[in-house]
Amino acid sequence: MNANSQTYGLTRRELEVLHLMAEGLTQKEIANKLFVSRYTVNSHVQHIYEKMDARTGPHAVNKAYRARIILVPDISLN
Repeated sequence: MNANSQTYGLTRRELEVLHLMAEGLTQKEIANKLFVSRYTVNSHVQHIYEKMDARTGPHAVNKAYRARIILVPDISLN
């Protein structure tokens, strides 16, 4: 399996948007953080859904966790 298939063929920017989605940011917040318009973020999100065969943001994030595109943060309480 090559790196492209492991990441559903997502671009670097789409991966960045996906990570921010996983952090719970809204599209408006993502746009502000990346210094782009909401429309640009929406376009990236739509491409993410298409490439990952996802219907919603949580569905895409869930698939990303399962594919280990996004790693679960360490939540140890020590």
